[in-house]
Amino acid sequence: MVFNADTMTDQELIKYYGGPAKLAELLGLKEGGVQRVNNWRSRGIPPKEKLARPDIFLFDLSKKKTNRTHPTEQQKRETEPIGARLPPKGVA
Repeated sequence: MVFNADTMTDQELIKYYGGPAKLAELLGLKEGGVQRVNNWRSRGIPPKEKLARPDIFLFDLSKKKTNRTHPTEQQKRETEPIGARLPPKGVA
């Protein structure tokens, strides 16, 4: 099963990634990107955007049998883009 708009609203996806500013940064949107993502909260994320970035908007949770509407912390870590993870505090 693919974890997408069928199981999570676009507003929830934006919130999941930390809000419009964080998602715009993650998508590499420059000038006006935050406003653009903020507009998606009411208008919905365009399918073109979802298909252009399946690594962000469409990810597979078929191996997990949990509440698909609210991913666990482990699922969030597993679906983070490469390089998004920070080392634990106190580890250099």
